[in-house]
Amino acid sequence: MDNDISVIAKKMKNLFITERKKYIIQNEDGSYTWINKNLNDEMIGLHLGRKRTYGIFCGAELTKFISFDVDIPSKKVVRSIYQVLNQIGISSEFIHTSWSGTKGYHVDVYFSSTIGYPKMVQLYNYVASKVLQIHSDIDKDKIECRPSPTQGLKLPLGINRKNKDENSNICWYVNDELKPIETLDYILDIKPIDISQIRAIIKRLPTIKSECISEHKPIAKTDLSKNASHNKKIKTGETLSSLENLFKNGLWQKGTRHKSLLKLAIWLNTRNHRRESCEEILRNWMRNQKKEYYDTPLEICYKEISRIVEGVYSNNIVLGKGKAKTMIAVSRNDLLTIHQYPKKFHKTINAIFIHSKRFADENGQFYMTYEQISEAAPCSLRTAVSHIKELEELKVIKVMRSPILFDGETPYNLPNTYELNLDFIDGDNDTSVTIEAPKLDKYGNTKIELILKVFPDKEWMDIDNILKKASLKRTKYKK
Repeated sequence: MDNDISVIAKKMKNLFITERKKYIIQNEDGSYTWINKNLNDEMIGLHLGRKRTYGIFCGAELTKFISFDVDIPSKKVVRSIYQVLNQIGISSEFIHTSWSGTKGYHVDVYFSSTIGYPKMVQLYNYVASKVLQIHSDIDKDKIECRPSPTQGLKLPLGINRKNKDENSNICWYVNDELKPIETLDYILDIKPIDISQIRAIIKRLPTIKSECISEHKPIAKTDLSKNASHNKKIKTGETLSSLENLFKNGLWQKGTRHKSLLKLAIWLNTRNHRRESCEEILRNWMRNQKKEYYDTPLEICYKEISRIVEGVYSNNIVLGKGKAKTMIAVSRNDLLTIHQYPKKFHKTINAIFIHSKRFADENGQFYMTYEQISEAAPCSLRTAVSHIKELEELKVIKVMRSPILFDGETPYNLPNTYELNLDFIDGDNDTSVTIEAPKLDKYGNTKIELILKVFPDKEWMDIDNILKKASLKRTKYKK
């Protein structure tokens, strides 16, 4: 019989968690919502009890473990990871693998103390490069590095809600034959590798050039004019905000100039810049970079910029994120969460919430214009602007504002990038419904439709008391 859940939760916390201020929660349709709130012990208990499914991030500087996220059901690839780890001095007793709940595996090594995130990436780069040499037929992005400061990793021992088969959707740890060990107690016997040992192992490793130091989802090869025609939408492994930071802050490491220019060209095309404007912006950006981070003469850089922009715009390559979903899942707790805020904001928050369900990328970020908010709420344009400002001040949303740009002499702004930061209500009797994604002018009607479905038999008339009960439960726990 499994030990008390709190004992298991404490062990999981010790093995995995360095970043508590943000987490992901998996929705019933298998998608994820990024939450910028504290991950508490009760949530880990809910995860282990299979009532919720949570995932974590690491901080920007430190991590307690490394996970090789194998996105294919290949036992051979998993065994090759073990083989390479063994060869560099990490014994199998320190390697623990869990089933992803759908089609892959997470191969983990836990450390007795935190280690610098770049050091963990160095370990990943070496092992992944060796495994990909053994399995040259698989794509590089089928073995991803986790944890990450910007991409969540689902915790083990919970349910993968994308898989509706109850016989295979629990993310159990597996044995040497990769068969599930159907007990929570397994985690209690996990022994982390000594931090001095793992540091010594990493120190001995040769440096392997990373495709992307922090996100390991390589973008297309740089000969865009020849190779990009079949890849109209790509994933750079970057968030919208990280690309804005690259644009604002510039190069920070030698050897990244060319890849950075490519990412920025795609980013600018995604944000609807004209080709000529994109090229001029990149030239100005390149002129402002510190000489210590690149050796190529500026004239050569300008020629490369012209070639990159030509390839990106000729093939209309854009970031492969934020594609509109045809179906969305909304829960009873989602609607309670919206209802907790002042009534004057309900329509605006609902509009932003449904838009995020349709268009948010894997990190919860999406574009939306004030005109779209005005139409979706509905409300006046002035009210939309005012509400966004107030909601930002209340930290309900995070707004990444577009800088003022120029088309010739005419100033203009691109749409803001948003990220919801709702204080999630965890009420009793939660349920979820999946509906066809509505058009912009139907968002308001959709809220009514959803309320009637998840609060049946006129239960919606008592929504204030239901919310009050859920809020008291949360307050009691926080105390």
